[in-house]
Parts: sequence; structure tokens; C-alpha cells
Amino acid sequence: MNLGPKKKLLVMNINRLLLYRARQREIENIHKYRTSDALYAHYFVFFRPFSQEFMKFCLERFEVGIWSSAMERNVDTALNYAIGSLRNKLLFVWDQKKCTDSGFRSKENKHKPLLYKELKKVFQDVKKGDPKGELCSYLKGVAAAQDVQSFVKQNPFDPKGELCSYLKEVAAAQDVQSFVKENPLASSYYSAENSDSEDDYEDVQDMEKEIHRLDKLNFGPRKKLLVINLNRLLVNKIHRHDLKEIPNSRPHDAMSEMFFVFKRPFVEEFMKFCLDRFEVGIWSSAMEHNIDPSLNCIIGSLKSKLLFVWDQGQCLDSGFNALERESRPIFFKELKKVWEKVKKGGPYTASNTLLIDDKPYKAFLNPPNTAIFPKAYKIEDKDDKTLDPKGELCLYLEGLANANDVQSFVKENPFGQPAITSSHPDWDYYSKPNTTIFPKAYKIEDKDDKTLDPKGELCLYLEGLANANDVQSYVNENPFGQPAITSSHPDWDNYSSVEESLRRRGYR
Repeated sequence: MNLGPKKKLLVMNINRLLLYRARQREIENIHKYRTSDALYAHYFVFFRPFSQEFMKFCLERFEVGIWSSAMERNVDTALNYAIGSLRNKLLFVWDQKKCTDSGFRSKENKHKPLLYKELKKVFQDVKKGDPKGELCSYLKGVAAAQDVQSFVKQNPFDPKGELCSYLKEVAAAQDVQSFVKENPLASSYYSAENSDSEDDYEDVQDMEKEIHRLDKLNFGPRKKLLVINLNRLLVNKIHRHDLKEIPNSRPHDAMSEMFFVFKRPFVEEFMKFCLDRFEVGIWSSAMEHNIDPSLNCIIGSLKSKLLFVWDQGQCLDSGFNALERESRPIFFKELKKVWEKVKKGGPYTASNTLLIDDKPYKAFLNPPNTAIFPKAYKIEDKDDKTLDPKGELCLYLEGLANANDVQSFVKENPFGQPAITSSHPDWDYYSKPNTTIFPKAYKIEDKDDKTLDPKGELCLYLEGLANANDVQSYVNENPFGQPAITSSHPDWDNYSSVEESLRRRGYR
């Protein structure tokens, strides 16, 4: 059924884009230009010309989320003043807590912390079930309304919206419990931080002390964790229609849906070697139904010894395509997901986990020195000995198994293809995808500011974007506003050092 093209998503800032907030101590210099539109706490608020019209324009053509680097209490009040009842149409409202604190100060203001807005968090978190999504935005609007009855009457909850659509799917499900488990409408977590109870906090503290005490007991060295890719590392899969790629020199070892599966030499011996010395998980960026036949082919009954088998569903889809092949989407494998979810034999951290993949970009978002990248398997290479238990890779892993710390070992003993860091020739492609534009900041003294005018350049640009096939291609071909900070930017040296620091701390 064709329901028409999905709307693209705009993620907008508030301060200096939609409005200007000034502290009371600044107001003497500002009031000579114009009077404030609102006042809250210690701030005077000045709306940017056409801000209401601009928001209506955007909401008609896009899904819109607000992401401010201000604290939550300041965001809510400013939004209520700036867009009023339009707020319940926003997809999400995020504040400072969702930003990544670099630990540095901005170049133009030494008192202002340098906070990053990482779109990967949006790609991960904003979907059906986001607790800051449609339903919660609506309820926030209800909570803020002076007259609830009037608010609900003027803003009826959309029967075609997220909650109602979800309930229809629940009604149609054969197994409600399984459906809700696989498709949660809202996510939550329990910790001392999000509990209002002092008793809860003390209980968690007691639990942490007990865990710390048990950690001191010596049960012998724990095995480190290897997270291993499947295709082009352990096997090579060729689509049955890619006739030119199918070799005549040897038969395939198995069939997986539409794929011929070719085992890499020594793969069984390699897996036995790894399982003897490490905890092992398989993480492929293929779809789930394509993984099992390949695994059964190469390791058979050893599959039961794997700690986990993950597929494309656990990867982060960047929304972009790989540099070497335009039809291949870029999937990232974030080790933090492994550390959060895999408990058996753990806890696992950057100090005891190694990702082995043939594609360096898969590890782009991970802490440094937590992955190695052997060469990909080419079927025509009859002399491939990469997985030979007596070869270089297994010799390397033998050393890793006995090392104190994975990151230190990998740093001191580089192996295979280089990781994608700021010195890599592909750094710009993978680190700065074109998904952001930077209109000029709002200056109150500019009485002729028409940046948000629905008939102005920005809205004309967004009109084109709404109809474009691909955001990245459109932005690349149609630059707008201030330049992004890439290696050619005059401030690159200042901000690239921040990026490197974040990577060391495990944020990127």
C-alpha cells in the first residue's frame, strides 16, 4: 500500500535560531534595539522575526524535533513562549542531557562548555516507542496548559498517530505479550538516578558495595571477549545472480537463501582456537535469516558455545552508503551495546573486548584500539592462510589472550588494515557526513532579519530539501550558510583535538 513519501526529519536548535535569550544583566545594552517578548527566571526572551510562521512552514513539510544544549527547565519555558500549541506536533524535545559534553570550552567563549549533538543518538532513539515522542509531547502540552479541557478540545489527539496506530497493531497481533516485548511503546530503566526515593538510592549503593567486594575475590583470570564478523572474514557469500563473481575453481559449501556460501580455509580450526581461549560472539551486518545457514555450515555444533549471535538489527544504520560501494548501507557496530546487554562471563569493557571485522568503518564509533581488521576473504585466493591456527592472526590472538589490557595490546601491536582516524584518507567521508546546515545566528540589533521568513532563502532551501531523494546528496550539492568544520576549516585544529579526546574517552 502506497501511503506517499515519508517526511524527512529536521532537528533544530532554539537559542539564537528561533529566539534570543538574554540575562537580566545584559538587558541595558539590548533594550535600546527592541523590547523583550517574554520574561522567565533571569532571562528576557526575544522572538526572531517570522519564527511562528517558520515553524508552521516546517511542520507542514517535515517531522520536526527540537534539540537545545540548554537545561531542560529553560528549554520548556522558551518553547512554550516561542511556539505555544504547536509544541504538541514536535516529534521530540531534547535538552542538554542528550548532548555529549566534550570536557572543553568553546573557542569564542571560554565560559561556555563545548557540547556536541550527535545525530547517531537521533537515529538510534527516535522511533516508535521513544519516550519523548508524540504521546509524551502531547501530555507535556496538557500538563503545561492553563485550561486542560480547552487544550484537548483545540488539540485532539490524532487517531492516526503513534499511540492509536500502535494499539491497532496490538489488537491485530496473534500474541500480545510477544508483540509488546518486541515492539515496546516506551523504554525505561531503573537506577538510583531516576528514582525519587532515598531508600532506593541507599539500596543501590549497598548493591554496588557488594559487587565491588565480590570483584576482589580471585576466581582466576576471566576470558576476554572476541566479537567476530561473518561475511568476508569467516566465509564469502555470493548472490546467485552475480554470475561473474561465482568461481569455477571450486564448488560452494552451502546455500543460504539466494546466496552461495564459500568457507574460508581453516575456518573450523580457527573457531575452535578462539573458543578455547576466549568468549566469542558473532556479529554480522546481514539480516538474521541469512546468518544461521552460514554458521551451521562453518561451525555446526560449536554454535551452542557462542556467547551471542547478533545481526543487522543490533547495528546502527547510519543512513548513508559505503564509500567503496554506493549500494551498500553503512552499518556501525557499537561495542557499547555489547557491554550493556551481554552479561554472561562479564562485565565486558574496552579493556577486555576485541572486535574483528574486515571493514574498518564498522568500528568507527568505538573507543580506539578495540578492533583489528584482517584482510577480506577472496575466494580466488587458494593460498589464503589468514585463519590458520599457526598463522599470524592466531599468533596475535594468543598474545592478546595473555595480555592485561586489550587497548594497550592493540595500540602496541597494530594488526591488519588501519583504523579510520583523523589521519586516515577516508576520515572526512565517515566523520562529517553532510546532514547539517548552519544559518547565521540571530542578532537582536538586526531589525531586518528575514532568515525565518517563509518566503526567504532558508525556507526556499528547505522546500527543495523536502522534495529531494537524499539529504546528504542535496546538502553536498547545495551548500547553505556557514561552512561545516572539516579539515579545510580554519578552526579544524582546535576542534579535531576535541574529537580525538572524545574517542579516547569512548564517546566516538
